[in-house]
Amino acid sequence: MSPPAAQRPPVPPRRRRRWPWVLAGGLALAAAALVGAAAWVATTAPGAAWALRTGVALAGGTAQVDGLRGSVAGGLEIERLEVRLPAVDADVEGLRLAVAWRALRGMRLHVRELAAQRVRLGLRPSDEPDTPLASLRLPLAVDVDKLAVGELVIDNDGERLPVTLAGLDMRAGSSGAEHRILLANLQVQAPQAVATLRGEARLGADAPFSVQASMHAVGRQQSHGFDLNATATGSLEQLDFSLRGDGAGVGVDARGQAALLAGFPLRGLNLHLKGIDPSAWVAGAPEANLGLDAELAIRPDSDPLILEGPITLRNAAARPLDKNGVPVSAVAAQLSVPVETFERLDLGALTIDLLGGGKLQGQVAWRRADAPDDAVGNLDGRLEVRNLDASKLHGAALPTRMGGTVAFKADAAVQSVQASLADRSRELPLALKLAARVQEQVVHLTQLELAAGEARAQGQGQLQLDDPGRFAAELKLDRFDPARWVRSSVMPPARVSARVELKGALKPQPQGSAVLKIDEGSRWNGEPLDGRLDLAFAGARIGHIDAALGAGSNRLSAKGAFGHAGDRLVFDVQAPQLAKLSGLLGGRLAARGTLGDTLDAPMLDMTLDAGELALPGGVRVARGQGRVDLGAAKPAATARSRQAGGFAAAPADIDLRLEGVSVSDAPQATMRQGTLRLQGTMASHEGSVEAEFVPADQSAPATLAVRFDGGWSEGGGKARDALAGWRGTISAFDLARPPVGLSLQAPLALSYLPGAAAPQWQWEAGAAQVALSLPGGQRGMLIHDGSRGGDGRWESRGRVEGLAWAPDLTMDALAGKTVPADRVVVLDADWNVRFAGALQGDVAIRRRGGDLWVPGEPPFPLGLRTLDLNVRAVPDGNDGRSRVTLQGMVEGERLGSVRVDGQAGVVARGGSVALDRDRPAQAQAQVDICDLSWVSLFTGDAVELGGRVAGTVQVVQQGGQWRASGGLQGDGIRAVRLDDGIRLLDGTLKASLRDDRIVLDSLSFPSVIRVTPRDSRVRAWIRDESQGGKLEITAEWRLADASGQARLKADRFPAVQRADRFIAGSGELTMDIAPARMRVAGLFDVDTGWVDLGTQAPATLSDDVYVRRSGEERPKKTLDVAIDVGVKLGNRFYLTGFGLDTGVSGELKVAGTGGALSSSGTVRTRGGRFDAYGQTLTVRRGVITFQGPLDDPLLDIVAVRVGPRVEAGVQISGTARRPRIALTSSPEVSDVEKLSWLLLGRGPDEGGGSADATLLLSAATSLLGPKGSEPISRQLGLDEIGVRSGNVGSSRGLLPDRTVAGDSTSSYNAISNSQFLVVGKRLSDRIYASFEQALSGRDGVVKLSYQLSRRLSVVAKGGTLNGLDLLYYVLFDD
Repeated sequence: MSPPAAQRPPVPPRRRRRWPWVLAGGLALAAAALVGAAAWVATTAPGAAWALRTGVALAGGTAQVDGLRGSVAGGLEIERLEVRLPAVDADVEGLRLAVAWRALRGMRLHVRELAAQRVRLGLRPSDEPDTPLASLRLPLAVDVDKLAVGELVIDNDGERLPVTLAGLDMRAGSSGAEHRILLANLQVQAPQAVATLRGEARLGADAPFSVQASMHAVGRQQSHGFDLNATATGSLEQLDFSLRGDGAGVGVDARGQAALLAGFPLRGLNLHLKGIDPSAWVAGAPEANLGLDAELAIRPDSDPLILEGPITLRNAAARPLDKNGVPVSAVAAQLSVPVETFERLDLGALTIDLLGGGKLQGQVAWRRADAPDDAVGNLDGRLEVRNLDASKLHGAALPTRMGGTVAFKADAAVQSVQASLADRSRELPLALKLAARVQEQVVHLTQLELAAGEARAQGQGQLQLDDPGRFAAELKLDRFDPARWVRSSVMPPARVSARVELKGALKPQPQGSAVLKIDEGSRWNGEPLDGRLDLAFAGARIGHIDAALGAGSNRLSAKGAFGHAGDRLVFDVQAPQLAKLSGLLGGRLAARGTLGDTLDAPMLDMTLDAGELALPGGVRVARGQGRVDLGAAKPAATARSRQAGGFAAAPADIDLRLEGVSVSDAPQATMRQGTLRLQGTMASHEGSVEAEFVPADQSAPATLAVRFDGGWSEGGGKARDALAGWRGTISAFDLARPPVGLSLQAPLALSYLPGAAAPQWQWEAGAAQVALSLPGGQRGMLIHDGSRGGDGRWESRGRVEGLAWAPDLTMDALAGKTVPADRVVVLDADWNVRFAGALQGDVAIRRRGGDLWVPGEPPFPLGLRTLDLNVRAVPDGNDGRSRVTLQGMVEGERLGSVRVDGQAGVVARGGSVALDRDRPAQAQAQVDICDLSWVSLFTGDAVELGGRVAGTVQVVQQGGQWRASGGLQGDGIRAVRLDDGIRLLDGTLKASLRDDRIVLDSLSFPSVIRVTPRDSRVRAWIRDESQGGKLEITAEWRLADASGQARLKADRFPAVQRADRFIAGSGELTMDIAPARMRVAGLFDVDTGWVDLGTQAPATLSDDVYVRRSGEERPKKTLDVAIDVGVKLGNRFYLTGFGLDTGVSGELKVAGTGGALSSSGTVRTRGGRFDAYGQTLTVRRGVITFQGPLDDPLLDIVAVRVGPRVEAGVQISGTARRPRIALTSSPEVSDVEKLSWLLLGRGPDEGGGSADATLLLSAATSLLGPKGSEPISRQLGLDEIGVRSGNVGSSRGLLPDRTVAGDSTSSYNAISNSQFLVVGKRLSDRIYASFEQALSGRDGVVKLSYQLSRRLSVVAKGGTLNGLDLLYYVLFDD
């Protein structure tokens, strides 16, 4: 058997390794902790707060979070967050953050909202050098839907920037490679300006950082709006930019280049600015019209880069300083600056052009200082002065031609200026020297010298710039004459030698002393000048004064003190020759008395006596006398009165009388006499004011009578009743100039408290009733409920009841005539207006009853039913702005209706309220006018207007520009001016408003004949050819510059229709209208015309004689009207008058200005006749020359009696108003024969015994018919109707007319002695037909004459006498 197997020892179990699990568990726990922490940070408010503080701490700062709500994941809201970092502090209020975190899965950060109510950034300078910008690339894309900040305030090194950003609303986004910004709104607020910005920009993330941006800014600076547009393209290394805009008349156009990553950024600039008026942008600044041009560019091949180019400043409205202007017309210079280092700046070739031809030429250089902490650098300049005319700089200076140098230097330690000018062109050379410097906060005036020949004025002084502002000055005059330097009537010739010393301090209040001593030998305006002055002052108090001054007989002395209780200053002025002191003064003045105590409660005891007093401002007083005693107790009662009641118990006694007071600026009236009386004590007194004013035309005077009582209380507290001031009542107030007057019906309470401050009132006027007396017995009542004001605020309330008004009878009423009760309109009004930084309140006017009447014959009422006007002002904001709304309604039976609604902004500045041009204003009118005749209320009855007009008009003002829209239509329009014969009837109107233009699209009048002329030829034209004529007017008016054009086009239109003239024609006129001038030009073709010159010249005055009625002001020229119109006379223009009746043709030119119209040109007659001496003459030659008044041309007319062997006639010369008539004949015979051939048609030896009767009958024939009417022969179409003596049918030859016996009804003797009627008609120049009929008997003959030559004629006869005669005329001298 085998042996048993050996047993193996047992294997111990393997130990499990735990550290991996521990590690895994730790990692898992850490991950869970991190996840939990992240979740805690992302989902809880404490976690978000911890994350903010930790992040800021890692950046080296601290953060404080208050009022955090929400979470990072769901959105945060933080009431206040304060962050402090090394370079910046940030205080954020009302922060909101909302992020769409899921977008991170696409590598995009999506911020829905990042907003804050208010953010303040405090920037601190950093000593670390700027690192070059390499990249702006972001690791992921970013989109911000809304980035908003209510207000952003920035502090730089502890100082608040003057600009506040508000209302920021923008969107931003980035793809990582490009960033985008869309600015929807950003309001920039400065102390005197506000602007709203909108724009967009794109910026590349990698160098050179491409840029594309645009921005639009609209805003206002004070009351002026502006509109700017800016663009930028390129890159940050090379950026092209432009800026264009306008505002308040200023235009800007700029283009340039910039490098934003290296040194000074500007690399080029082309700038054009125009229309800059400093006074429009800065209150108190002088007026100018500045334009700035600059063309700057980098100098080629410069290293370092140098920016250079010309800069020019022009002033198109240069004016002297005393006229609130800038006396510089141009400034030009060459600029040079290294833009990379900016270590220097040079202005070379600097030229300053002054008014009057003066010039300053030189250069100015600035260099950066070597010390790094010196920010001032070194400034050095030198200017050569040539031909400086001081009178052009200031109107008070004398004309000069100063020349010399002005040099100045400045660095951080010392700033100095030196000037040396001289005028050697004058007989007495002038010189000026100045040397001053500022060093260690002290101004040193080391030299100030004015010299005129040997005369000198030398001064020096010092002024400490820091507290307490000590000063000391010394001035020495040696035979000095101010008139050598100052051109003013205030400064008469003088020669003054004196010394003045002044010293003191400016803080805490101005205080110091002054000493003046005038040396012997001084003279003023030729009179000896002497005196001394010793003065000490502290604030408003004169602590000590001792003065005695004299100029000739004029003396002034003063001694004492004033400003504290108990102070007394005794003065005495004796000036019997004020004109010796100054050209602005005249007459005599004597005043002496005592002035004491304080300005708040003064004491004055003075007597006054003046005569023929002339004061500055054109004030003249013929006589003034009186005594003033305010607060001056009698010496014996001084202590007692002061103890009993102080200043209030002191007496108050005033008695002033003035006579002959006039003011040159108000020549309308003179105060003939006036008195002011006051009696009582300061605490209780009563007084009166009485005055009489005489108008310049010496018409009815106006009188003023006022009665008042009250008192001054010294006060002793802050309540209104305890404040010092005057309180009282006006018991009577009457102002009258018949028939107008005002009368106070009940006492009016008044108070004035100079020390009152808001909310208390400085002055108050209580309730009162004032009766209004109006012309023609009309009356009204003004009811004043109360007014008060002070410290830049006021308010007033009241109403007017029963104001009766008759505008059409105003002149009659002023003449004292009674206005009928039914001819007035009665109005009521009320107001409730206040001002406390902005205007607020209501004003209303409404009709109570009555009607408006239109002047005319007879006058007629409008049928007025409604007349309402309401104005309301409501404050809009807290910067002095208000919104004013207006509503008006006028309605009447004849008027129709006009409704006006509007609103506008007003702004208060400097105590006045004006239209706010920076806010829109608009007005809308709805018009439906039934009859335009009511316009005669304003134009008078010389022009009759009528017609119907309807439409809607809207006017809008925005940004200082006016825009209008709407239109008007009208029909039945008429405009009649009877004196001139103008009759525009049955017109139609179409007008529109377009932006700033009023456009008359059409105003058309048809040809309407209302007057029948007394000329058959013109009547024939009217009957046959006048139909269809018209006048059409188109026009355009521009509101912006108050100018426009008009065009009148006529077609056979009767322009003048009067009983003595009628003119119709066709043509076109144009009118150009501008402020203060109008030009009329065109051409008018006369289709037909007739002018009756009358029968005798009217009496006229010479053009240089002007008749002015009593009380009538000489008319002022308001519009310069220039007329240049051509008139082409057709073949149907006729002149009649003074026996002349002829047609004329030719061309005229009517020109002139204002009412002085004249004519030029020549017209010639066409045929025609001239009635003289009872005969009708044929016009053989007629030339009418116009070279002056249109109705008084020069005449050169020859008219003869055609037919007889001797053609006798008349020659007319002279003018139409004063014609000269002489006899003429062909061939030439004696005047007796001329008259015989003219009147009788034969020689003086060929007549019968009844020649004189024939002459009288012919003359009677010429006068037949009404005076001024057309002769009967002309109305019948004949040339002759007359009575002759002799043989019926006789040819007046040598042979008898009959050779056989006549019939039984007549005999030769009977016929030869008969008188017969002749009717004749000239058929041509050679053929004449006539009919002769015996006045007693049946003999009658028809004759037809034909002139073969001047001496040979053939006559055919038929009737009682038949035959054919051949006549040959032989003329003998005797």
